[in-house]
Amino acid sequence: MKRTWTIIGVGDVPGSFKWYQALFGQPATLPAHDYFGQILDSDGTVLLCLHEWGAHEHPSSLIDEPRSRETRQRAPVVLPCR
Repeated sequence: MKRTWTIIGVGDVPGSFKWYQALFGQPATLPAHDYFGQILDSDGTVLLCLHEWGAHEHPSSLIDEPRSRETRQRAPVVLPCR
């Protein structure tokens, strides 16, 4: 079975990481990086990935202006986390 990992762009990875851990009822830990972290289930399953908006100049993370009609109609791109 293949799984997709949901990535959410956030302004504060450590703060958001703590919030999602509380939401999922998990003990508080720190993300692996200031710009990226994975929320894992007790069996190691990735529940959620958090990535800092604008980190590494990813085009999808640098939307500073309203998206065009063409952009809004495109399907979202899901990239695997490793």
